[in-house]
Amino acid sequence: TTDYGHDSAVGIPYLYDGNLAYLQMRRLSDKGMRYITFEIDGGHKLFGLDYIDKNKQISILEGAFDSVFIKNSVANGGAQDLNNVKYLMTISKDLRFIYDNDYRYNKNVKSQLLKRISEGYSCVIYDNWFKWKDVNSAIVAGVSRKDINDYMDNRTFKGLRANLELSRLAN
Repeated sequence: TTDYGHDSAVGIPYLYDGNLAYLQMRRLSDKGMRYITFEIDGGHKLFGLDYIDKNKQISILEGAFDSVFIKNSVANGGAQDLNNVKYLMTISKDLRFIYDNDYRYNKNVKSQLLKRISEGYSCVIYDNWFKWKDVNSAIVAGVSRKDINDYMDNRTFKGLRANLELSRLAN
């Protein structure tokens, strides 16, 4: 078990077909383990799943806080959870992956990004303007929701163009 002691935490409900599927606790301080997730009724561990329009592009982010600010989005219960990604691929062909900005140095996240690009999916490739770790960090720093969504739309690429944008950042 994890002892959160007297640290403040927020509960993040993951709904599936209107029922509480999971409850994720996020520690508000940066010490120790930040997330712990409890399975309630089970199902797909995708925050926001009950609220998306499957007829529009669905954005997939890593964190629940991040997804709150992006139009028509869900948060995957962890970037590595491929079962959720596979499920989303069955309900929509128009998916956009928005990974945290740490793909520049996190090999696991970059591997996921490259895999999605090779599969033909749209992905956000950050340029040097985006200096934050993730969407939530940008919002906390004062960037508006509209500006974040416009930025994500302008920095969405797929295929060869996505690979070109990635190579430009490496230089």
